[in-house]
Amino acid sequence: MTNLEKAVKEIKETYTEYFIRCKEIGSVKLPKGTLDGHGLEYVEATKILCEKIENIEKKYSVKVSNKDFSQQEINKIKKEIYEEIS
Repeated sequence: MTNLEKAVKEIKETYTEYFIRCKEIGSVKLPKGTLDGHGLEYVEATKILCEKIENIEKKYSVKVSNKDFSQQEINKIKKEIYEEIS
C-alpha cells in the first residue's frame, strides 16, 4: 500500500468521525431563543477535521487531491453515517 493510499484511508476514517460528531451535535435540543445554535460546535468540529487531514498529509508526505479523494466519496460517507444513526 502506497503512502497516498494510506493517507486516503486515514482521511476516510477522519471524515467518518467528523460526520458522527456532526450528527451528535445536531441531535442535541437547544432552548428556544438560542441565537448561536450549534454553529460554534460545528466550526470547532470542522477545525479539528482540517487539522487532522493536514497532519495525515504531513505524516505521509503527500498532498491528497480531489482526484484521489473526491467530494462524491465524502458525500457517500456522510450519507452512510446519517442513515446508520437515524
